[in-house]
Amino acid sequence: MNKITSESQKYHQLLVPGLYIVSTPIGNSLDISLRALNVFSRADIIICEDTRITKKLLFMHNIKTPLMPYHEFNAERTRPSIIKKIEEGKVIALTSDAGTPLISDPGYKLVRDCINKNLLVTSIPGASSVIASLTVSGLPTNEFFFGGFLPRKRLTKIKKLKSLANISSTIILFESAKRLLSSCKDILNIFGSREAVIVRELTKKHEEVMRLVLPDLINHLKDKESIKGEVVVLIGPNKNTEKKEVTDEKVSEAIQSMVKFMSVRDIGNTLSKLINMKRKEIYRIALLKKKK
Repeated sequence: MNKITSESQKYHQLLVPGLYIVSTPIGNSLDISLRALNVFSRADIIICEDTRITKKLLFMHNIKTPLMPYHEFNAERTRPSIIKKIEEGKVIALTSDAGTPLISDPGYKLVRDCINKNLLVTSIPGASSVIASLTVSGLPTNEFFFGGFLPRKRLTKIKKLKSLANISSTIILFESAKRLLSSCKDILNIFGSREAVIVRELTKKHEEVMRLVLPDLINHLKDKESIKGEVVVLIGPNKNTEKKEVTDEKVSEAIQSMVKFMSVRDIGNTLSKLINMKRKEIYRIALLKKKK
């Protein structure tokens, strides 16, 4: 049996009863995966946020699997019946209007309940506006924090932004277009001037990526006639808190001074936050200095 035949057989294997978390395109319908279509066509039921949106996607691929709405307004009421269907041997596909399910939607409670009942939960990965926006932003990608949607009420939003201000990685947020300008002003007031990126209509015809420091970004938004829909806001890390590259000689000199009034543990904890050197190595040097 050759590799191609083996992969073809996988495509026609029976699906094990369980919950299949299926990602869908975030704008460009061509981004749907073959595996996603396979699961959609062979599932017993597809549960989705808005049946009208999912129906359009399925119609393009001649898939007629029954749909069942599952969203924040009916989730508590509907979840037990979904669990029961899986226990009865059904294959349930969970999808969202766009992108990867469970990212800012109620699906995680369903997943948690399935796990608690030892039911199969598996992912059919695909598009995600969070990752797609990060990769085109030009901001650091080695670490990032996703904060979800900003609250609508301003005082609650301010409180959330303040809680994020000291995070030293790229921060990713969702915001509505109508509140974008005011939110960027709040971010500037709390975070100070940082690199920022606004991403909208990603993968669509009118895709737009705005890469500017926050003050310039705010001025740019003021000049735009209108922005529609939901946008992704990315905030770069505070460069003043980024760890610095320091020569071993400089580190040794700093530790030599610090051992006179600090413990080895405190030296390690302090310097490891400021420079690119492992805490263990800082401890080693500090211990040697202490013994002299």
